Amino acid sequence: LGIANIVLFIVAVCFSLKQLFQKIFNFQFTIYNQFLNFKLKIKNSKQDIPEGVFRLMLSFAIAGLLLYTFSMPPYFTISGFKIYTPAYLIYIFFPMLRTLSRMGVIIFLCVLVVNALFLSKMGRSQKGPSQIGIRIFVILFALITILEFYMPLKYLDDSTPPPAYAYIGTKNDTVKVDYVTDKGREYKYEGPSFVAEYPWGYDIAAFYQKYHKKGFANPLFYVNPYLRFNGIEFSYELDSEGGIKKAYDLGIRYIIYHKGDEDTMERIQRGEDPKKFFQIHSKSYKDFGETIVFEL
Repeated sequence: LGIANIVLFIVAVCFSLKQLFQKIFNFQFTIYNQFLNFKLKIKNSKQDIPEGVFRLMLSFAIAGLLLYTFSMPPYFTISGFKIYTPAYLIYIFFPMLRTLSRMGVIIFLCVLVVNALFLSKMGRSQKGPSQIGIRIFVILFALITILEFYMPLKYLDDSTPPPAYAYIGTKNDTVKVDYVTDKGREYKYEGPSFVAEYPWGYDIAAFYQKYHKKGFANPLFYVNPYLRFNGIEFSYELDSEGGIKKAYDLGIRYIIYHKGDEDTMERIQRGEDPKKFFQIHSKSYKDFGETIVFEL
């Protein structure tokens, strides 16, 4: 939604509630007038929203807020106490629904309708300099909303490969794999060796395959159900005895170690320096500054 849309939605709802309370008090004063027999009239403000638009705004605002409560977690805990939300009903009766993703589109529609009606009303009700001010506000509001979601495009120049990938490209080796999973499933392969990325299978590495002509072993979200292979789990286990053996058995002969990803490396290392681990379990390695290539 963005901050600008949320702020405008809150202003529009507050304006609608103000008018709703005025209508309630006006109704109460009308009842008193009938019983006490005196004249009392509350004049409608020029800023009041027309009746049809007011009801439409209020309906969409209430619908959006109700749907938001259903998109919350089933419950949250405060000081050990569970506080259940209306979303718990969906969790119980329709657990297959990812409520936030399903209702988010409708909530977004409700917010936009309320904001559009409110801005339209404000623009028509003002005259002279005030109307010009409203138009300027709408333009600024639109710009802020667009800038909130602006994502600069990232340009990747892969015309020259990084030194680590160019170095692996000079190695013309092949492997012959005869691997059997713990479920007895066989995997046979003969051809170019594979490259694994550490600590993660960075997607950008796929752009440099055309230079080293080898397989990319652990793309981040790659899953092979037949081999019971999961790219994320494999990356977690790569700096362990079992992980490095599995890598070799699957035909991986090169590990590209990225030095810069400190946060990820701290999460996945298990009390052992991964750089030192790969040095011990590799037959050779070459340092290229930001990366190190370990050859198994």
